Amino acid sequence: MSRKPDIGKKPPSLRVRQTVYRWLGALFLGIGALGIAVPLLPTVPFWIVAALFYARSEPVLRDRIYAHPRFGKPVQDFLEHGVLSRRGKIAAVGGIVVGITISVVAFSMPTGIALIVAVCLMPVAVFVLSRPEVARRTEDGRDG
Repeated sequence: MSRKPDIGKKPPSLRVRQTVYRWLGALFLGIGALGIAVPLLPTVPFWIVAALFYARSEPVLRDRIYAHPRFGKPVQDFLEHGVLSRRGKIAAVGGIVVGITISVVAFSMPTGIALIVAVCLMPVAVFVLSRPEVARRTEDGRDG
């Protein structure tokens, strides 16, 4: 007695991984959505992570993030071209500076710890500032 192969069925490990990715995508999408209303909580970085998880589990949901009228284009530009707008760079680095300042002033963070936090966040700021602001074009005129 021969058994028919399960054509089109995903192996259990892939289904579990995709389910985990969908849940993680939902988590980061939710955190990013909070950032729309909560000052200093960014939206785009969390939606970038959500789009990455959705790309591996449910591409339709990634495409819905891309279609968002305000935040979709920055997410898509970053994921497809590594591009951050000047406004995005200013917001990111400004958020880092304001966050450290609030931690020191409002929560009486010791200066030594504030310096450690600043040193740890410096590579993040350098990465953000090093991203191109416009997608590079290939020789045939397409975005590269």
